[in-house]
Amino acid sequence: MTDQPSYYSIITANVRYDNRLTDSEKLLFAEITSLSNKYGYCTASNGYFAKLYEVTKVTVSRRIANLKECGYLHVEIIRNGNEIKQRKLYPLTEMIRPINTNDNTPINNSVNTPIITNVKENNTSINNTSNNNINRIDILSGNPTRIPYKEIIDYLNEKTGKKFSHKSKANQKLIQARFNEDNSKEDFFTVIDNMTAQWKGNPKMDEYLRPKTLFSGNFDNYKNQTAKFNNESNQYVDAFQRASQSSIENLPF
Repeated sequence: MTDQPSYYSIITANVRYDNRLTDSEKLLFAEITSLSNKYGYCTASNGYFAKLYEVTKVTVSRRIANLKECGYLHVEIIRNGNEIKQRKLYPLTEMIRPINTNDNTPINNSVNTPIITNVKENNTSINNTSNNNINRIDILSGNPTRIPYKEIIDYLNEKTGKKFSHKSKANQKLIQARFNEDNSKEDFFTVIDNMTAQWKGNPKMDEYLRPKTLFSGNFDNYKNQTAKFNNESNQYVDAFQRASQSSIENLPF
């Protein structure tokens, strides 16, 4: 990936307030604009974005597809036969275009301000640090969204009777990683409900009702499971009711 991010990113109001986009997709759009300031497009790969945001390539692909579907991104694929040679991502906003030298104010040669040669290097360093360290959810929107660490951990503690800390860096890192995959607070509650229904009270499984297990890479699987313990309980209730009804029908009066 030869594109170098510029010192700033652009996110227009229509992108910022579009409810069809997640915070992560808005941030990705801003990153693409940052990489597109020189030529009007960027050639960064899904692998580049996946590493930058600590998500999978599939997640990046899904975000790009939604930006394209919502009309904020044009994707051009350059092929050499059946082989994909290059991909160009064009952010669709009038503000993003290559710099036209004809638009610039002419240089006044009488001004003898010396050029500081290390400014460009400093800007690149600042930009790279900024891109890597900014809290990705979401300083760019008009209404920044903060990850509800406390609500999630409090809910887990309430359901399990345990005392995990929402201030733990390890717990926060796990929760942030799942938010970067476009999960919501409600998804965390669903996982907690599903797995406490299955594991709570089971001596072999109760210890795994913890952030390290529930909020790990198996999060999506846990989210889509059903509460088996509750289902089994319902089956016993149904069987009891059927047996009771049968006994009543066979009474001799």
